[in-house]
Amino acid sequence: MKNFIIVSILVLLSACSSDDKKPLLQDDSSFCTIQRELTEEIINRTGELIYDDFVKKYAIFYYHPGTVDGQTYYILCEKPENINLNDEVRFSGKVFKFNTDENFDPPIGGMDYRYFKPTFLEKI
Repeated sequence: MKNFIIVSILVLLSACSSDDKKPLLQDDSSFCTIQRELTEEIINRTGELIYDDFVKKYAIFYYHPGTVDGQTYYILCEKPENINLNDEVRFSGKVFKFNTDENFDPPIGGMDYRYFKPTFLEKI
């Protein structure tokens, strides 16, 4: 009986964990046109094109040199042409902070999600 209660509690806890922390993604057209705050412009960084399963979007993964766990995922509006997943890329562009109602809070510390409008993007 004791085991049944413990298992029941674990099942309830896992059922109660919700996906409310996952990003609220609009359809692709509105995702790309939402007004966001410009935070910086970057020039000639290198990263890797990935598909982020957490946010269900293509992104450029950038590891911050000199940090233990600093990493930024620059979320793209769409997959760039002529660049494949896991390709190393050089990129420049405008970086925007996601709005709080978009729920782009990273799942773990050291990660940062930013919306990115590239002005230059090429496979290395």
